Amino acid sequence: MSPRRTAMGAPWRTCGCSAAGTDRGTPLTLSIFPTRSIGIRRRPRSSMTCDRCVTCPVLSCPVLSCRSMEETDRDDLVFEALADPTRRALLDALFQDDGRPVQALCDRHPEMTPFGVMKHLGVLEAANLVVTRREGRTKRHFLNPIPIPIRPGRCATRNVRVRGRGTVAAMTIDRAAADKLLTTTRSVRKRLDLTRPVPLELIDECIEVAMQAPTGTNAQNWSFVVVTDPAKKAAIADFYRRGGEVMAGSGYPPPLPEGDPREHVMPKVMESATYLGEVLDQVPVFVIPCVQGRMEKVPMIVAQASTYGSILPAAWSFMLAARARGLGTAWTTIHLFFHDEVSELLGIPPEWTQTALFPVAYYTGDDFKPAHRLPAGPMIHRDTWGQHP
Repeated sequence: MSPRRTAMGAPWRTCGCSAAGTDRGTPLTLSIFPTRSIGIRRRPRSSMTCDRCVTCPVLSCPVLSCRSMEETDRDDLVFEALADPTRRALLDALFQDDGRPVQALCDRHPEMTPFGVMKHLGVLEAANLVVTRREGRTKRHFLNPIPIPIRPGRCATRNVRVRGRGTVAAMTIDRAAADKLLTTTRSVRKRLDLTRPVPLELIDECIEVAMQAPTGTNAQNWSFVVVTDPAKKAAIADFYRRGGEVMAGSGYPPPLPEGDPREHVMPKVMESATYLGEVLDQVPVFVIPCVQGRMEKVPMIVAQASTYGSILPAAWSFMLAARARGLGTAWTTIHLFFHDEVSELLGIPPEWTQTALFPVAYYTGDDFKPAHRLPAGPMIHRDTWGQHP
């Protein structure tokens, strides 16, 4: 039996599965390239195919059939193909300008020989990440995002339209990794490595990431003061210790109700804060996020909230970026008892407000765990205060 041809002339591959020619087929299962949304047309039902055969929207030819190898083997091929940076660069080129012939890809990557480009394209074709179409003597290559595996429950998703089948999910973020980063970014004090230098290039990277955070009316009225000078660090550490004495004299921390689960943790928190004060000047780098404006001169709550809301998300993003790079930080504000003195020390203009102090160092040990927190239920109010889930 010769394969049926589509309107564009590309031959169909028969799937040959037991579901072919029956009223029932196996469910459609798609996996989508993480950076591209595509529309996928299902192939019309025929006696030659089952319900899992899918049509490529560009080529109108089958790109996934039920007779393909086991999912795990297919995933291995895909990830093996994606492991090479050159092949990823070729996919990026096709993502930007689909349907390129080999020569166009060679022109984009002059460091590679045509043979090398064809070899990499062969690997991508074997993994079904690239599909081809001939136009006369020219063979054009198209990005096929379908084989990238989706892991339900692991990846954050966005919707991709599939004609006739509603939506399917496209992988965008490894949700397990994101959740781990968010739930294990701790204030690190006792585990800061005081002996290992921190490259300033790494700090700059973290700040660049932080500056992608939301900012009110796109003001971007933030600055980050990076302190490595030993004398200035020693002076700031002294202000920190003096601020701790002020807090202790004011009765901080306030007493907690009997049986409160935070009660047994607070002594450890105060102990680690005291330790940080003792060694603060030895921490390799200080980062102080600042925002333009002085809150004590702003009477309106909306203006205060907007101003702090333009810097605190960036400050938290800095901590996350540092954690992702093996750096420990602690969100501290005790030095702000002497805000103006620290500003004068560092030359910060008087119209700018310091919002935190991050001592930054590599951390010791292997990893961090999520902290013990109060149950979320009583903290959630639905429609009306006090209406808990």
